[in-house]
Amino acid sequence: MVKKTLSTVFRLWNRLVSSLGLVGGLLIVVIAALSTWNMASRYIMNSPVVWADEICEYLLLISVFLTLPLSWREDQHVRVDILYRRWSKKWRSRANLLFSFWALIFCATLTWYGFLQARYAVIQGETSVSASAIPTYPVLAFIPIGAFLLCIQIIVSTWRL
Repeated sequence: MVKKTLSTVFRLWNRLVSSLGLVGGLLIVVIAALSTWNMASRYIMNSPVVWADEICEYLLLISVFLTLPLSWREDQHVRVDILYRRWSKKWRSRANLLFSFWALIFCATLTWYGFLQARYAVIQGETSVSASAIPTYPVLAFIPIGAFLLCIQIIVSTWRL
């Protein structure tokens, strides 16, 4: 019974992570379209879209943090492969456990401090420094959300090791 429940939870988690990866990829398409529109407006119509670059920066941050769990699940995260590939399977497994432990500590810390920063931005009514004065808290909220989701993915991946 427990095994079946865990299997269902893992399957639902994998669907969520895949969906977040799809959303992150679609955001990159939106960034490309918005950047193209901004450049065309600037150089062809001599009327740039003032807020476009800032929105693209925010969308990129959101995309990165939404796709963190997918990159971990697919083992596409950053590591020093020149050393890692030379190790035996046994040593790679040990290294994976150690790296997962340290990554979990880092991500938990990032979740906490990201939450504090987003909370501070809400309390202060923080906006961007540009003329468009876009509120920063919706974007900053994706830092602890993405880091928390990555914590869960690290635990799921380590559980499967």
